[in-house]
Amino acid sequence: MQEKLVALILATLLIACAGEAPTADPSTDTLAEGSWPTEAFSSEAGSTKKLLLGSIEAGGLSAEAATQAFADDFRGEDFHQRPASASRIESGIHLADWQETEASLDATAFRERWNDWLTALGEVQTVEVHTWEIQLRPQASGLPGIETHEAVWILARLEDGRLREERLYLVLDLVKLEGGEWKIAGVGSEEGRTTTAPGPFFRDVSAQVLPAGYDQIGAQIYTDGGPVLADFDADGDVDLFLPRLHAPARLYENDGTGHFEDTTAARGLELNSLRQGTNSGLFLDLDRDGRLDLAVGNKQDGLLVFRNQANGGTVRFSDATGGEPLAGTGEWESLAAADYDRDGLVDIYLTNYNLIDIEHQPESYVDARDGLGNVLLRNLGDFRFEDATASAGLTPGAERWSYAAAWADYDRDGDLDLFVANDYGPNSLYRNRDDGTFAQVATEVGAEDYGNGMGVLWADVDGDLWLDAYISNMQSFAGNRITLLENFPGSAEDRALYRRFSKGNTLLRNLGEQAEGDVAFEDITDQAGVRGAFWAWGNLALDYDADADLDLFVCGGFYTGASAKDT
Repeated sequence: MQEKLVALILATLLIACAGEAPTADPSTDTLAEGSWPTEAFSSEAGSTKKLLLGSIEAGGLSAEAATQAFADDFRGEDFHQRPASASRIESGIHLADWQETEASLDATAFRERWNDWLTALGEVQTVEVHTWEIQLRPQASGLPGIETHEAVWILARLEDGRLREERLYLVLDLVKLEGGEWKIAGVGSEEGRTTTAPGPFFRDVSAQVLPAGYDQIGAQIYTDGGPVLADFDADGDVDLFLPRLHAPARLYENDGTGHFEDTTAARGLELNSLRQGTNSGLFLDLDRDGRLDLAVGNKQDGLLVFRNQANGGTVRFSDATGGEPLAGTGEWESLAAADYDRDGLVDIYLTNYNLIDIEHQPESYVDARDGLGNVLLRNLGDFRFEDATASAGLTPGAERWSYAAAWADYDRDGDLDLFVANDYGPNSLYRNRDDGTFAQVATEVGAEDYGNGMGVLWADVDGDLWLDAYISNMQSFAGNRITLLENFPGSAEDRALYRRFSKGNTLLRNLGEQAEGDVAFEDITDQAGVRGAFWAWGNLALDYDADADLDLFVCGGFYTGASAKDT
């Protein structure tokens, strides 16, 4: 039953599903045909929606397609030269939020203004459309009707070379006729924004600056913890270590011109232990000799450590792990380092997950406690470590399915605290008691953030000198749709909880110290406009436009099949 449950929830969060009547506990429900009429109706109306949505990339809506798509009593908004409710320029980028407009145009006038809008976009380069929400809207005749909210993103290049981006929710009123065909009775919009920029701020130069084979196409070289950047040889430029699960790890050395060469073998890292399974890493000074050593996480085997033995300007790494990898076997995901006990030696926290495949699934989608257990390795010096997880009080919450962790002094008391982003449940926040132990305080301070936690960072995003937390979570269009339905299995509270798992990222603002003694956090995600990033993974805070405030970058995506149902 648990396997069927988790397969069900994963499926409903990723694709459209069907289900049975609601019962008291969604953790034990199974799904059968017929319970998601909104999904069925939207699928039936798909060819009709495509007539309109496909015209964006085509550059115009033909009269024939409009006749085929629109109902006789159609009404739509004017999308061309739309007035802005708010307009501003930030770092050379012009942003204009759309003003609400009445849907008063008939089919002929709407098609004309729609095509004028598409023409004004210039050369359309990319179009993405995802159905975010579907609501039943039965007609007076008793025939079905639905309202869909289509998330639309358009990137185009204007005639003068500037880039223009349109982001909006296209609201479609769809009705089914007696003959069974679907028609569009209305077209509106919500949360529209037009952005124009002189050009792209970033350019992908990977193929120009990295050695051949860096991407190992077809070799599934993805890595959970991401690349590792540091000046390991102290020559003044940043080098790159790339862990890879299904290919050998590589060390790419910066030649000082922004180009990299593969020096894996020359630096002593062409080793059997690094030939596969590596998924995370850190450059850090483990022995306080002023040189950056290398810690590498292996997906199944644990932690490997390599001593930087610089000699006369030549750096070679030697394996200082010992007989067996540190931390032991598991499903390790990422590493986070800090001197938590302030003894002058850097300690390492390893996040652990669990085996997941068609036969192995978490015990619960929203509160799984059958992870393999995270580990805190206390640095004893001379590349010796001890497992301090239990003695440091980090056992509560360690059984979660953890992806990432980040250290910071969030309460400004002079010692480092630990935030852990967990999949399939709430996150963990451990406050350092300054005696070598921690207290789990996520619930008390408002930092649990139930969701599919994938990444976390600390940053003072509002400039108040208190560190805020930004958490990457999965965002699911199908999950958002079905958790809106009244017949979603379980209570209203269950539905709200599962809905949270589909909504996306979270920004927690640090409110500072409260009367009770600890700080508190508030969720300002929607206010800040930083929720949606699809299937989000790692994140980064940086001032990319040098305007003295921090911006956010999020890595998002997953393998995509030939059909949307395979994604």
